[in-house]
Amino acid sequence: MDGEVGTNALHPSLTGACEEEEEESRPLASEQRVLAEGGVEIVVDALAADVACYSDGITNTQSSLKRRRFAEDSAAAAEFQRCGGCTDQPAKYTCPRCNFRSCSLSCCKRHKVDLDCSGQRNPVAFTPLQNMDDQTLSSDLHFLEGGMRTVDVAKRLRPASNRFNAPKKISILEEHCGKRNIRLHVLSRGMSRRTANTSYYSLETDEIQWKIEWQFPASNATHFDSRISEKEPLLQALKRHLQECADLSLYKAHSPEDLSIVMRKERVPANKVSYFEMSSSKTLKELLHDKDIIEFPTLLVLLPEERSKYPVVYVGEQGEESVDLFNLSAP
Repeated sequence: MDGEVGTNALHPSLTGACEEEEEESRPLASEQRVLAEGGVEIVVDALAADVACYSDGITNTQSSLKRRRFAEDSAAAAEFQRCGGCTDQPAKYTCPRCNFRSCSLSCCKRHKVDLDCSGQRNPVAFTPLQNMDDQTLSSDLHFLEGGMRTVDVAKRLRPASNRFNAPKKISILEEHCGKRNIRLHVLSRGMSRRTANTSYYSLETDEIQWKIEWQFPASNATHFDSRISEKEPLLQALKRHLQECADLSLYKAHSPEDLSIVMRKERVPANKVSYFEMSSSKTLKELLHDKDIIEFPTLLVLLPEERSKYPVVYVGEQGEESVDLFNLSAP
């Protein structure tokens, strides 16, 4: 065993040579740091190059998509320019409701029948935000203005009588006048005739107590009955005035039966004034049937010689009206 030499045992000169070779092949610490930094820069440069290539790929893809979309839009535009009815002629008109493109009146009418389209723009149809433009805003503005005009016209055409705002007794009076086929027109609050009206419906007796205005043109006198039952004959109320009023001497000279009682027809043009003849032997309930009354009746008492100055309306059996034209220039 003494003669054997171990594998790790070398000659001293050979051992020194090996150590020198290892030292030469091993870089210094500073050199290692430089190499490491250089490696990082190489990696960063490689990543930057990859990112640049990826960006170029995205850009190319986007450009390709844009070109494809442009081609599709161009094809759609070309298709949109053709008439949807005959598909031969270029389109000139667009339906405001369904956006159907047509070239002529016949194609437009045909699409209305085939598609059941009214041809009128739907002002309340949903429009996406990205599709809104100046025309859409203008159409919406016109729609709102049209609604405001409709409300304004409705307010102007609203009847003077407002059942919901009228006092309860007036509402009840209107209701029972309607049951008797009497068209009662109630004026707005604050008007003198509205304030002076004392007519009301009596629930106990189931009758209307009317306020009556009596006008005596020959004596230039006006008298009132605050409450007259609709069941009382008109002649009885007239006699009471002739007995109690001292300024009616011209009328007292005649028999009450010889006097004429008329009531002006309401809601007619001012150049077509006419009157209803009121029979003194009948009650107000009978006389006011199918007539217009503004708040309360106004009755004119005429002397025999005044009768020809007032054109009287006669109602036939079929409901037709005819005017007795003696003189249309009624006072």
